[in-house]
Amino acid sequence: MEAAPNRTPFILAGIGALLASVYWAGLTLLILSSVAGGAVSPTQVILPVVLIALYGWRGVQLFKGDPAAARRIL
Repeated sequence: MEAAPNRTPFILAGIGALLASVYWAGLTLLILSSVAGGAVSPTQVILPVVLIALYGWRGVQLFKGDPAAARRIL
């Protein structure tokens, strides 16, 4: 009988990726408040939104146990 693979590194990496997504979401809210105040250009919101999506998607892949996603996040 084969032993089950250790999923702890995948879970920890997934949590880290999702926390990075939450961090970028917070920064995006700060940028959006500056955009609403007229202090910065609305185009400055594009990169944080892309990062939120990328880190969130990678976190989902890691929780599913995708070994290729674990290599790519490094």
